[in-house]
Amino acid sequence: MLSRQNGRAWLPLTAWKVWLVCGLGLLVALQALQFRFGYRLTADDAMFLQFLWHGWDRVWVEAEAVAKFSGRIGHYVMTPLNALGAWVSGFTSGRLLILISYYSVLVLFAHYLARLTSGNRAFSVSAFIVLVLLALHPLAYEHMPPNAYPLQNTLPFLVVLAARLALMRWPSMHWLGQLIACGSMAVAMLVSEFVFLFATALMAADHLANMAWPRKSELQARFLRLQVRTGKLVSDALVVAVVLAVYVGFRLQYPSSYEGNDPSGLANTSRFFATAMWHLSAGTVFHRLPGVDFSRVTADAWLVSGLVALITTLCAWGLLRRMPVLSAKAAITMMVCIGVLMFYIAAPLAATARQQEWCLDLQVCGYLDSRVAFPGFGVLAYALVCLLVVWFKDRWRLVVFAILALSLGLVGGVNYAANSLIANDMRARVAPWAKAEGVACSVGYSEDTIDRWLSQVQMSSLDPHRFVAMHSDMNSRVFWLEYMNFLRRSGVCPAGQQERSEPLVDAFHTSFSSWSAQGAGVLGAGWSSPEIWGVWSEGNRSELNVLLQPGVHDNVDALRLQLRPYFGPSLQQQRITVLLDGEEVAIWRYSAERHSGNDCCEATVPLPQLVLDAPLRLTLEYEAVRKPGYPGESQDVRELAVGLRSLDLIEHVSEPEGEERERVE
Repeated sequence: MLSRQNGRAWLPLTAWKVWLVCGLGLLVALQALQFRFGYRLTADDAMFLQFLWHGWDRVWVEAEAVAKFSGRIGHYVMTPLNALGAWVSGFTSGRLLILISYYSVLVLFAHYLARLTSGNRAFSVSAFIVLVLLALHPLAYEHMPPNAYPLQNTLPFLVVLAARLALMRWPSMHWLGQLIACGSMAVAMLVSEFVFLFATALMAADHLANMAWPRKSELQARFLRLQVRTGKLVSDALVVAVVLAVYVGFRLQYPSSYEGNDPSGLANTSRFFATAMWHLSAGTVFHRLPGVDFSRVTADAWLVSGLVALITTLCAWGLLRRMPVLSAKAAITMMVCIGVLMFYIAAPLAATARQQEWCLDLQVCGYLDSRVAFPGFGVLAYALVCLLVVWFKDRWRLVVFAILALSLGLVGGVNYAANSLIANDMRARVAPWAKAEGVACSVGYSEDTIDRWLSQVQMSSLDPHRFVAMHSDMNSRVFWLEYMNFLRRSGVCPAGQQERSEPLVDAFHTSFSSWSAQGAGVLGAGWSSPEIWGVWSEGNRSELNVLLQPGVHDNVDALRLQLRPYFGPSLQQQRITVLLDGEEVAIWRYSAERHSGNDCCEATVPLPQLVLDAPLRLTLEYEAVRKPGYPGESQDVRELAVGLRSLDLIEHVSEPEGEERERVE
């Protein structure tokens, strides 16, 4: 059984404790200031934001679709939570609230684990754990909260920790209070597998600690020669059972099609263990230091780094001399238990072939589990300190303390310097968000400038380096346009600075994705409902209505369509007759052999002398459409001929390669 040596008893609140709290608060503030620059750094964050500007009904529809696709009921909460996080992170006040919540998770975790190991003398242990976590916490890209998925690793974890601390603080709580605490914890655990793993790891730590140091305030029983609290063990087991029953029941109803849930990576044991270890390492500064170019750190950053190192060293020196010391056996056992629980958190993701490829082949190891398991390093550091103190006896204790304090201070200072480089990089990478807000609100832009900006085909002036990550099926041009319109109608723009109340439109490009609000105004008869990629024709004839505006489209002399002909068992050849205001102007021919693929074709329609400010009617007539009842065809009953992704108005006609067509003179 574990044993515990008596450390120095705490005195009532003294001046050094006040200085300690102030020092830790300053370290948190300095680190948070660096972390505030990064937001919406992953393609998923951009996607969640895109859900939001179509309204909360769309967020719920997407949440339901993702939940059923992945077989994970938590998406009913996680998707709205991530959409909200992606939105509020765009505001300085929102980022500060997110950071306060995030650091609160670390503080509550440190307090919880310290209470398990040190009882009423938990203050010094919890302060030391927080100090270690601040020194080791890197600012990082990848899927790493709080700069990505800002609420996913905060709010559910705060609920779990608050519930566990309440049950610990008041073991004889009224049954209704216990029900509320356990129910809140169960709901939070259903949000994501990461919360479930975190909560069950806390439960395991709680019961293991009680076996070593039984709590006299709670009823104890002997089971297999171990001290257990029967009531607490049963209640925790019931919470886990209920959560698993709901989770597994939903998974059985909606089997997962998500590759991130595929444990095929377990077949390769070495890659599985290596990925888990690298995921744990990726949450610390040590994983990232080899790639840091410290010659780029500014003099100001080095000055603050020195301050961070000094404060960390002084805080560590004061804490090391006053923390309760565990026996060698207790310290070693604690290190083993915490290490196993950290591995337990990283193992599910490490079991997927996709994560193994990302981490071991592409060298991108940081993920959500890295942040979830990261607080365990603070507990490992405390156990290691206890072990060193016991090994080196009293006469060497101050020397050991000095070396440890200086080492931790050095790590904290170097970490701050490394984080300063990432913070500067993040500040540049998020600049397109601020620029889009400036254009949307017309701050510093005239109406003519906005029109010229929107007329640029690639919108290169907004995000020329493609800093903002997006999924491959997201149209960046549509994304930025709809984002700016979302800002205009959401009240973000200051009063008096929004020069135009009408939605901004892209005068030279129209996407027919379901994400685009502009495409619906161009589609006429003969089209199906828009989908994420674009829209299918339906029937033998489709129409497009294009408005050419004087002063904007004076030099336009052609239309360009990005097409996707439908081919299947019932349709191998397609002939499209093109009519412009009722007059035949072109014939396009496509075959399954030559024009297969989702983005196979661009087709250009030269425009004659046009009357501007009048709708132009473009008609596509199809020689054949798919036969819904054809054997081997899908269950789709629509008569499809061609898919349409986008329409561009261009000033110079160029013949696309591979296009086969007859032009009617």
